[in-house]
Amino acid sequence: MRREHNFLTPTHQDEKYTRTQRICRFAFLLLLGAPSLDELAEIPEPDFKELRDRLITRMTNTTVVAALAVSATVAFLTTTPPTPYAAWDEEFPYAFIACASGSAILSAASGLGLIMYLGVMTHQSVMRLKGNVLKRWAAVVLMTIPTLFLFITAGCAFLAWLGAVWYGNKLWMKLTMTALTLGCSALIVMLFLIIPMLY
Repeated sequence: MRREHNFLTPTHQDEKYTRTQRICRFAFLLLLGAPSLDELAEIPEPDFKELRDRLITRMTNTTVVAALAVSATVAFLTTTPPTPYAAWDEEFPYAFIACASGSAILSAASGLGLIMYLGVMTHQSVMRLKGNVLKRWAAVVLMTIPTLFLFITAGCAFLAWLGAVWYGNKLWMKLTMTALTLGCSALIVMLFLIIPMLY
C-alpha cells in the first residue's frame, strides 16, 4: 500500500524539532512547497510527480499575480493622482511603488525560470542535490525567491499606499488606513509566527 504524505499533519518526528526549526519548516513549506529539500527527496516517485504538478500550478498562479502587479504599479508610476486624498507622486510613496514594481518584475521573471526548472525536475535530480551543497542552495534560492519577491511587493505596496494617504489632505483617511495597516500587520504576524509555533 502506498504511504500517504501530508506535510500539514504533525507526526512523531515533528516532536524532535525546536520551535525555531518548526518556524523554518513552515517558512520552507510556504515558500518551497515542502518542509525541506530532504523531505522532498524522500517522497515516493508517484507522490513526487503529483507534488511537482501542484508546484507548477502554484508557481504559474504566482507568476500571473506578479505580472498583474507589474502592470498595476507601472500604471501608478506613470499617472498623477486624480484627487488630493492620496498623493502617490510624492517621494516616499513613489519610491515604494517603484520598489514594488521592481520586486514584482523579479518575482515574475524568477517564477518563469522556476516553472521551466520544475518542468524538467525529476525525483533523481532532487536526490542528487543532497550530495552537492552549492547546487542544493541554488535550488533552494530558485524555488523560494518568486514567492519571497511577491511578499516584498505586497509590503512595498502597503507602505506606498499608506504614505500616499498621509501625504493627502484627509485626516479620517489617514487614521483609517493606519488602523487597517496595523490590523493587517497583526494578522500576518499571527498567521506566520504564532501558528508555526503551535505546529
